[in-house]
Amino acid sequence: MQAVEKYLKAILLFHDQSTVGFLHHIKKAYNQVLAIKGNRFDFAEGLESFIEYLDNYGNNRYWDYPSQIYGLELRNLDLAV
Repeated sequence: MQAVEKYLKAILLFHDQSTVGFLHHIKKAYNQVLAIKGNRFDFAEGLESFIEYLDNYGNNRYWDYPSQIYGLELRNLDLAV
């Protein structure tokens, strides 16, 4: 989640967009990236659903409770980055 969050914020900063107020809500950052006018992003298919997955389940950033993955999360992370 942190890697995707940093990439999204970097894209926003590169386009002179504010990153204030997103905290760790990457869905908000992703939507702001999509709203950048004059740019067409060629994101991997399924990225939006992966962003939603991270936004829902990525709040365990400091391993406060055990977690595991069951599917294609590592592949999706690779495609997202």
